Amino acid sequence: MADFSAIVTVLVQDDRWTVFRCDLSHATQSKLIEKLIELHRFFAYKVVGIEANTLGKAKADPELSNFELVLRERQRAAGVTVPYKLVWHTGPSKAARIQSIEPHYSNGQLQFLDSWNREYPELIEQLIHFPLAAYDDGPDALAGAIELITEYRARETATKKVIYPLAR
Repeated sequence: MADFSAIVTVLVQDDRWTVFRCDLSHATQSKLIEKLIELHRFFAYKVVGIEANTLGKAKADPELSNFELVLRERQRAAGVTVPYKLVWHTGPSKAARIQSIEPHYSNGQLQFLDSWNREYPELIEQLIHFPLAAYDDGPDALAGAIELITEYRARETATKKVIYPLAR
């Protein structure tokens, strides 16, 4: 069976990150776009990471992928703009990316809903059984969300201006 497509929604509140949703499916790209727009309308995402490797998109390719073209068309029709960023995995292996989740969980920064067994049991099963699980698409998407959060927060911090009082 093919890999899952995953949409992981992490709510960021100060220094706490809560996994709120995880949609794992074997949906077509068209259905994924519909779901992404629906979720963005509800959550008003600050940034959405889209794995470019799975779209067959080369980093140096200036042309939009078919996925991006359809996403733009559907956004226009829906009257929304999903703030997305294409993500290429060129660095650490998938296993290393997934292992990078653990420190955030161990220090209490990353949290899961008490209702995880109703909301996203497949994600937790994949995390528990990693690296021996049949699938690891949920944990990989979660690792990608964490990476985007840390990038976004670092950029946000870097752009804040520090004001020093003038000595008189």
